[in-house]
Amino acid sequence: MKYPQWVQGAYAASAPILSFDGYVDPYAWYDIATAVYEQAMPSCPVTIEAGFDMLEYLREETLYYFKIQEIFNLCNEPKDPNDMQALIDALSSAFSMMVMVDYPYASNFVAPLPAWPVNYACQKAK
Repeated sequence: MKYPQWVQGAYAASAPILSFDGYVDPYAWYDIATAVYEQAMPSCPVTIEAGFDMLEYLREETLYYFKIQEIFNLCNEPKDPNDMQALIDALSSAFSMMVMVDYPYASNFVAPLPAWPVNYACQKAK
């Protein structure tokens, strides 16, 4: 910042600077995240995948939307497949975020989370 005329670029500590097409496997993050859940509980990734498969199936089954609202404690019942996709996307983001903040102590800078949130999620999912 002091000498901007001398700098053309910089690296960020956590930026995916090598994530160009063909250079890094686009699924590498998901492989790492899956390994974290598997380390917490070997059956956890299978349980999570089965849950997502069920939500994908129920996306078109509007008769079950009331039950989905109840299970996930949603403010409103999903109205259509787009609402269901929004729920699926939010859950996917939450599972990814838990890997990034899987600390041995409770935290709340992203959301209120217990210590080791991945372990906690796996225990709740079984």
